[in-house]
Amino acid sequence: MNTTTNGYFPLPAYGDSGQAKLSEYNAIMEQIDGVIKQLVDGHFGDNIQLPDNGVVYIGEDGVEGSWRIKRSGNDLQFQRYEGGLWIAKGGVTA
Repeated sequence: MNTTTNGYFPLPAYGDSGQAKLSEYNAIMEQIDGVIKQLVDGHFGDNIQLPDNGVVYIGEDGVEGSWRIKRSGNDLQFQRYEGGLWIAKGGVTA
């Protein structure tokens, strides 16, 4: 499978729509970066700690269009809630 990267994780190639998808993911990741920076700067000092099974939600759990970041084994997964399921959209492999 052909892939491209957006600086966070590889994405499947989408032909002519690939750049649009890449831009969409970049925009989402910039929003996530901003939220995490605000949390760290405003509330937690230098560190945020979650248990191994902790999840970071952007939006609400179980609400259509919400995002979450979670640990899966030694990897991180970025998931979006679509049609009643959390769908993996990418991630970081250890």
